[in-house]
Amino acid sequence: MYKITKKDAIKTLHRCHILSLPIPIYSIEDIITDEGYIIVNCAGINYPCIFRNELIMPEYKTMSACRYGLAHELGHIIIHGRVKSGIDMPSKHEAVADAFALYFTMPPQIFEKDIKRMDEWELSDKYGVPIEQVLNRYKLCDECQYH
Repeated sequence: MYKITKKDAIKTLHRCHILSLPIPIYSIEDIITDEGYIIVNCAGINYPCIFRNELIMPEYKTMSACRYGLAHELGHIIIHGRVKSGIDMPSKHEAVADAFALYFTMPPQIFEKDIKRMDEWELSDKYGVPIEQVLNRYKLCDECQYH
């Protein structure tokens, strides 16, 4: 269902030479700024948003939530760019950005090997994302999509 999104995430990882796990937050921030966006932290908001060339981020309580939030917003930037077509189908755009973040933070070739030998807590530590996202990523594994 998300084959193009998966390819976009893998292409971004390769293009930016990201090899370490968990993906460093500064690496995601660097990609976002290379795309022409300014990252602004704002204590008064609960959810990130993109306005013109600014990515306005809330203050996250954990590094794993921050990493995932940045990856999700990067998904919007990479897949949707500056086109504001999200207004007509916001739920679809959010689902695609979520899938991008899941594939980006937990790359397919590595993650699909790790799920055979690690539990969700170990995966959460290795990839530096919330456990909820590990469980969501598992649903995108090729072997799970057809059961």
